[in-house]
Amino acid sequence: MRCTCWIGRVKSHVAPEVLEAAFAKYGAVYKVETGFAGFAFVEFEHEVDADRAIASLHKKTIPGVGEVLVSKATYRGYDDACAKRDAYWKAKGIHQNATWSHYPGRQDNERRSPLPVQRQAPPPRLLRSTTRSRSHAGRRRSGSPLRRRAPSRSV
Repeated sequence: MRCTCWIGRVKSHVAPEVLEAAFAKYGAVYKVETGFAGFAFVEFEHEVDADRAIASLHKKTIPGVGEVLVSKATYRGYDDACAKRDAYWKAKGIHQNATWSHYPGRQDNERRSPLPVQRQAPPPRLLRSTTRSRSHAGRRRSGSPLRRRAPSRSV
């Protein structure tokens, strides 16, 4: 069964191949995901390989990356991080970056599944109704009496 590791202290611009080279020493790497702010994910084919990598690489220095923190990723943490990363880049007008995911041993033109169906953009938000006035004309102050300053005393 596959197991995903969370790797902390990884800059978003680190190439997935750098992490693959470091983690492949501990077992068969299935996928490497980068492009997150401060962390990455490495998925192993077998859980025992992931456990060995965690024990060996936690708080160790990886050339080209620096000192990293390594632990098991939770499904929710992984899923949320991918969704946030994708939403961030989509808002910037970038829909997919080929360097985010790296599948070792697979050619760039090979895909495991068909391309996702592109969703249509949501309809634009409706503007505020024109019947509501934004002007302050006609507004009245509260019914409390006006307070006046006491005259200053001159000596």
